[in-house]
Amino acid sequence: MRYADGDGLTAKGRRRREAARLEAAGLFAKEVAPSEVARRLRVSSKPAYQWHEAWRGGGTAALTSRELLADLHHLRHRRRTPPAGPEPHPR
Repeated sequence: MRYADGDGLTAKGRRRREAARLEAAGLFAKEVAPSEVARRLRVSSKPAYQWHEAWRGGGTAALTSRELLADLHHLRHRRRTPPAGPEPHPR
């Protein structure tokens, strides 16, 4: 089951989880094995192997928070889209 708001974590917990993913990316770049990354970051091996696969497929960007990416996409789109005028009143 997925939680709507960050898997039930607080904002602090989400930042900590993202920091762990980004630290994992740095370790993967140094050719540290996923099992060792899991040990160093005190996570189970499952997320470490999932992070490794994501990192292999898309680099550090693949481990960046989806919320952050969504916010960046929204900001980019908002800059390109001119503000819409008021909606016409239906008669």
